[in-house]
Amino acid sequence: MEGKNLAKLLGCLCLCTVAAAIGSCLTVPVVARWHVDLAMPSIMPPTWAFTPMCLMIFLLQGIGLYLLWQKRTIREIYLAIIIFLVQIVFNIGWLFTFFGERMPVVAAIEAATALPLIALLIYEVYKLNKHAAFLFSFAVLCVTYRMAISIATALVN
Repeated sequence: MEGKNLAKLLGCLCLCTVAAAIGSCLTVPVVARWHVDLAMPSIMPPTWAFTPMCLMIFLLQGIGLYLLWQKRTIREIYLAIIIFLVQIVFNIGWLFTFFGERMPVVAAIEAATALPLIALLIYEVYKLNKHAAFLFSFAVLCVTYRMAISIATALVN
């Protein structure tokens, strides 16, 4: 891998790792306290599973961003990058809203808002790089699951 591509890969992975770290910093301090008082829906994963799941999704998105950018200029992928960054903000926002603010209904709305953004991202990216679009599709699964967790938590509490 030539130096320019390596720098792009590391930049994309760093961006997504920082996003995951921000989400983790917003949630880790409050997760244990909130889960003690929370009636858990049956679809809720164990507390320890959230950080690796989020990190995996963010890393897949980082690799997808790299694949998209690998042979293109920023100008060529500008719209996809904007959509990508907005949906990353929504991903972090869900973590903060659900865990930090303890507002599962608002978190469900946030996840529902993120889904069309991710679909639009996949649509835009698919035109440029099908492999990258495939990696972004995992975010649909993750956000759909987050929406289900949010709704289920709101219903049982």
